[in-house]
Amino acid sequence: MFKHVVCIKLKESANGVSKAENARQAKAILEGMNGRIPSMLKMEAGINVAEDSSGYDLAACSEFASREDFDAYMIHPVHEVTMQFLRKVSEGRVVINYET
Repeated sequence: MFKHVVCIKLKESANGVSKAENARQAKAILEGMNGRIPSMLKMEAGINVAEDSSGYDLAACSEFASREDFDAYMIHPVHEVTMQFLRKVSEGRVVINYET
């Protein structure tokens, strides 16, 4: 199993809406990838509910059967469209990939 975890720091506002609205949209877009990318087993996204504002705003956790499946996901058109949105609304991210 190959797992890909991304934590995203959102801009205070982007695309004419607030951070909170962009977080909701990002969560829906990320989870909307489920079933649309054959190599991805699962995508889960969550909005940070911690009151510490220094943390990241959104987490995305995805699972793949293999590193090769992850590589196919990275170049899939649905992932590319998702990344276009996230680039517009985010100001930073951290990524960790690991195998179980």
